[in-house]
Amino acid sequence: MIQTQFKPTPISPSPQAERGLGGEVNLLTAAHVGYQLNRRELLHDVSLSLHGGEVVGLIGPNGAGKSTLLKVLSGLWSGASSKIDLCGKPLAGYRPREIARMVAMVAQSATLDAAFTVRDVVLMGRNPYLSRFQVEGVLDRQIAEESMRATDTLSLAERAINTLSGGERQRVFLARALAQQPSILLLDEPTSNLDVRHQLDILTLARNLSRERGIGVLIAIHELSLAARFCDRLALLYHGQIVAEGDPVVVLTPDNLSRVFGVLAQTYYDPYTHDLKLSILGSDERGNDE
Repeated sequence: MIQTQFKPTPISPSPQAERGLGGEVNLLTAAHVGYQLNRRELLHDVSLSLHGGEVVGLIGPNGAGKSTLLKVLSGLWSGASSKIDLCGKPLAGYRPREIARMVAMVAQSATLDAAFTVRDVVLMGRNPYLSRFQVEGVLDRQIAEESMRATDTLSLAERAINTLSGGERQRVFLARALAQQPSILLLDEPTSNLDVRHQLDILTLARNLSRERGIGVLIAIHELSLAARFCDRLALLYHGQIVAEGDPVVVLTPDNLSRVFGVLAQTYYDPYTHDLKLSILGSDERGNDE
């Protein structure tokens, strides 16, 4: 089997993992989520769960609601009509600092224009554990260094964040998220702007974190073959609704791909990697009525 040579550095477990969360624990439960913005319904009746130790992929065309769902689940966007529980407690019952210790999100268009060094940016991930005027200690710097090493950004530590390429910045923001030591990791298109090697590296890291640390990973991703390879379950969004959910082979059917993406496609198992693959044969005018 062909494998990437990337070997992620172990990350210190989150405080929640050390208390026994993760594994088979239901970390996140969303029931009948609805969300409107400027009178436009962006999400409708979305139900989803995330357990420790699994990677769940959100797939769907542009505008399907993937990024919106991640922002609602992270607590960044309030006002959803829903019941969202975080580790068995309503999300609304947590203070922002408490959420930040449990949930880390890497946005698709994460930016930081100020000339902070990469090390300083990653250390920002330790803010939920520090009081207002507290300075980072030895443990905070150790965790930040582990996070940079795991994301292959340690060599960039003294570089200014605004001098990096888009792909390098993406990996730095992931390192900052890891420095939060979260139980839940929300990733919005983490492979965008990355070359092939670093796409595999980031997704391998996400999967290893879920397996080794019991972290629940929810990832919005466009690359369907990579989603099938690295995700335990997929949720297919269309017009703000989940129209299919389950094992990748159940979700990535020719009928679903035609209806949602408007393409003719076939799935097969790669003879070398044994991963589920997709072959796009062409457009399908019967599907994707957008």
